Amino acid sequence: MLRSWRVAMRYNASPDSVEFSAGMSSYELIMTLVRKPASQATSTDTLDAPDPAALMQPGTNRPTRAGQPHRIALLTNLVHRITTGSATQILGFSRELASLGHHVVVIMAQVDPSIPDYEVLDGFEIYGVHVPRLPRMSIAMNFPWLNWTFWPAKLRRMEAIIKRHDIDLLHLHNHMFDMAFAGMSLKRSLGLTVALTLHTVIKHSIRAFNLLLYSADRGFLRHAAVRHADAVIYPGVNIQAYLAEAFGRDDGHFVPYGSSLPDRSGAGVERRIVEQFGLAARRVILSLGHVHTLRNRLVRI
Repeated sequence: MLRSWRVAMRYNASPDSVEFSAGMSSYELIMTLVRKPASQATSTDTLDAPDPAALMQPGTNRPTRAGQPHRIALLTNLVHRITTGSATQILGFSRELASLGHHVVVIMAQVDPSIPDYEVLDGFEIYGVHVPRLPRMSIAMNFPWLNWTFWPAKLRRMEAIIKRHDIDLLHLHNHMFDMAFAGMSLKRSLGLTVALTLHTVIKHSIRAFNLLLYSADRGFLRHAAVRHADAVIYPGVNIQAYLAEAFGRDDGHFVPYGSSLPDRSGAGVERRIVEQFGLAARRVILSLGHVHTLRNRLVRI
């Protein structure tokens, strides 16, 4: 159904801001196409030719007409005050969508008591759901922010927030965390459209662990989360290949992290960057993230 995804991104010289620009919001395209009956879908559906007539709320009570702001909830196990790829992308999209006039809510796992349960940031709202933090485990690469959200009481809190804000689209982040299960449960109970962003390839450097993770990923997670998403988003070529190989989906949509250079780059842009970050007469290494065998950003170059 969803065959093409073209997103243009603008460079912004401010290090505190990432701008996502696509003429119409990326979520507006998702909502346009995933709600189209299968009999109307074609392989030529693109960002340039959305079907406004298909902009209908999948629930039975709340129609959404083309041109109206959407009401979007982003669900994540990772709190926004830690620096990860998914946390960065969530903040970037939330800011941009709010600036476009959409109603945006972020529901996140709350494992740090110093972070408030509720705050408003750059025009969107953030709700924390208190959950237990899990211990570091070798099989999870000793990741320090593991937590568990899939509890009946937590699901009821998430459902109450979604109903309070009259949400019509859920965007889940990270298929490997249990917030994906919560999102799919809410999809069934509330009849919502769900988009899922895959951020990480599940693969371990220790063979014994990798055998367990391979089965869980391509078996349980494939059927519990990935196959039920109305749209799947990937941030780069590594995840695109992973989506096709592990889950048999070639209908994903490319929405990259960060920002690209402007259409007219040149000496002026280079001079501004050098001056802003004090790089004159200095040797610089540009890090694109993790550079190792499991997440090799050199592939993108």
